Amino acid sequence: MIDFSNINTISFNDSKRLKESFFRPPKKNNNRRHKRNKIIIIILSILTAIIIIKLFTLNFNIVIFPQYKNHYKQGFMNLLSNKHLSSIILVNPRLGSKITKNIILIEVPFNTKSGFSIILRDKTDFSNSRLVIVAKKPKYDFKIFTILRDTSFFSNADKPIEISTSLANNNNTYVEIPIDIDNNIGKNISIKRINQLRFMFYQKKTGSLPLLIKKIYLERR
Repeated sequence: MIDFSNINTISFNDSKRLKESFFRPPKKNNNRRHKRNKIIIIILSILTAIIIIKLFTLNFNIVIFPQYKNHYKQGFMNLLSNKHLSSIILVNPRLGSKITKNIILIEVPFNTKSGFSIILRDKTDFSNSRLVIVAKKPKYDFKIFTILRDTSFFSNADKPIEISTSLANNNNTYVEIPIDIDNNIGKNISIKRINQLRFMFYQKKTGSLPLLIKKIYLERR
């Protein structure tokens, strides 16, 4: 017969100690591991961003085009805005001129006129006003011939308004070219009912002069 008297039984306290020793959830270790992983992820993200920026700066040319700041408030009407503009027609599209989002690029060849026409949505009063062309400063001066036509198809095509630019002392990125209208058109034109304009450009200084036009304003006096 086996004698069990010498066998020690496990007490309640012993059982509790075993449970705490072997079945306690490792919360502190998990928290430390989570913080360590989070730090590693942040460091890797920063290093990746630095590498990407280095690659772009070494292998790509980033070009930022200068923006023309519009300082005009009341008394100015932007003729190239969708509110007033119906369409733009290039006079010599084969010369390489382009229209992109109401920004007009005109290639003015040597000793040849090139330009565009603007058709307005409604008849517009041009009396006591002047036109202002805002263009990126070109390398050379040029001439502008401006023709206005009213709703009855009368115009000053036989005698356009002619001006010559003088940009030698202008150091701005964009230049403003004013075109006076009053007393420069014929009496047969109804100046208060203008619905079409034509701008022609001319130069004799280079093989081809690119002209980037940003805005065309009608300034009320």
